[in-house]
Amino acid sequence: MKIKIYIVTWQDEKALHNNLSTLFDGFQFVKDEEIHVNIINNHTNFSISPNFAEHVNVIHNRATPDFATAMLARMWNTALIHGFKNLNEPDADIVMTVQDDTVWNYDWIPNLKKVMKDHTFYADDAGDLVCAYRPEAVKKIGMWDERFHYGFGEGDYFLRAIKYNADKSTINDFAHARVWNPTL
Repeated sequence: MKIKIYIVTWQDEKALHNNLSTLFDGFQFVKDEEIHVNIINNHTNFSISPNFAEHVNVIHNRATPDFATAMLARMWNTALIHGFKNLNEPDADIVMTVQDDTVWNYDWIPNLKKVMKDHTFYADDAGDLVCAYRPEAVKKIGMWDERFHYGFGEGDYFLRAIKYNADKSTINDFAHARVWNPTL
């Protein structure tokens, strides 16, 4: 199974370091998985620990000025396009979009595989903090609407997931009371 992870960051070295530390701790469970970790950086002030530098691919988004935070819908679309490349002949089985302040459980890989057996779209417990997609989900739900900002984009995407991919979507956004087919 090929999993591509896209972590979006904007000038938060400490959160990114914590994210990567907990992410790579979970790699002890990797057996037959091919996992690619990508960072979408949205600020010129970027640094990463040498411990992680050789294990990640960094995509520098030069279109975001330093005074503006990243527009997450655009970053999620970048991840989906970069990750799958082609929805009919995808370059990955699963693409994950992740915010830099995510802390990973040590057993995230087996849990993800279990959830994605029955679902093609998964949203974790706080909005779009962590989402996982199979190509079939993107074909049905579509891309993120880049006209929405600050929480409205995830609400729109989740509603479309329920409308167009109801049986195969699991939304566990307990933080905002948006829950559908919960798996947590």
